[in-house]
Amino acid sequence: MANSYCCGIGSSGGLCPSLAGYVAGRDPGAGHPRSRVLVLAILSAVWATRSPWPDIAVGALIGAVFVRSAFLVARDARAELRSNHAQRPVAGEARDGDPRASYAVIEDGRVTLRRAAYDRERTIADLRKLRLEDDVTSRLVTIFRDGAG
Repeated sequence: MANSYCCGIGSSGGLCPSLAGYVAGRDPGAGHPRSRVLVLAILSAVWATRSPWPDIAVGALIGAVFVRSAFLVARDARAELRSNHAQRPVAGEARDGDPRASYAVIEDGRVTLRRAAYDRERTIADLRKLRLEDDVTSRLVTIFRDGAG
């Protein structure tokens, strides 16, 4: 409805400064130049028809695309969880005194916690190469060595 308002259908009576800055590319959030062309096209349709309906229609279309993509992502995530959840365990930091990597396997609705040994000193050496802040590195080294944090 910003286009409708700025084209005089609302109460402003002319092209609003923020929209003019956006179209001219002076707005840092203006995005890709093609988006400015689309805004100009919608603005022109609102101005030519002297109606907010082109603006409303584009807003409804954008909303429909968003809702559809959200449903598709949720559907795909649900299918992924159903088909691969037992094949893809996720490892986490040990915080219970056992420095081995821990992970959970979910099969047939049951959760099994498992442990796996790994070369902790190599992991610590790789961690030090990241040049994180000293307090962060120190805390992570303690977790990797002692399994407590």
